[in-house]
Amino acid sequence: MTDDTFDELQKAAPPEVESEEEFDDNDYTPAFIKKLLDFPELLPREIREDFVHVFEAFEYTHGGSAKTTFEYILVSEATKLTLNLQNLDRVEGAILINHQRPAVESLFRKTHEGAAIRNAEGAIHAEAALNATKYFADPAFKAKSDKAFEAAGYAPEALEGEAYFRALPSLVLIHRQKASDRKALFGILKDLELRYASRHPEKTMVVNKPSARSAKPKVG
Repeated sequence: MTDDTFDELQKAAPPEVESEEEFDDNDYTPAFIKKLLDFPELLPREIREDFVHVFEAFEYTHGGSAKTTFEYILVSEATKLTLNLQNLDRVEGAILINHQRPAVESLFRKTHEGAAIRNAEGAIHAEAALNATKYFADPAFKAKSDKAFEAAGYAPEALEGEAYFRALPSLVLIHRQKASDRKALFGILKDLELRYASRHPEKTMVVNKPSARSAKPKVG
């Protein structure tokens, strides 16, 4: 077969056209879900865009997209669980920071030169409180105090260790909640994947996500 013949066959062959039936750009979002996306119940330090972005990440996937009411409910629950896990991460960090003040007061009391003196607890506690305030306000005093803690036999990360120990009871509860939320989230995501995969093949879904969702809703 000559090159000219091959070119002629290529020209004669009908162009490959992707079937439009393999793509589905219809919006199946139930009305109550649209209302939820316009006015979601937000956690502390969240904004509406956070909720919408996570929601759409589960609504539109490489395996398919939500189409039934039940799937949209699953997407909604997965979104709430994901944001709750992120919020618990923030709370965990806040708890550790909140325990730094009592932790450093404890280190000042333990390393006070009069710690072994009887009936000196009141004065030591008062001085430790004052030193703790200065510790977080004065970088030079903080550096000097950290060296004093090390000289007394404490690790360079003594403050972090003491704070973690004090926060541990609260952290245990948070870790349990996070484990429970992760288990529920993974179960929902597995269910969604199976539902998307069991539907008529949609090839590689190319769905135009509604950009209007991320805009601030109008009230009135």
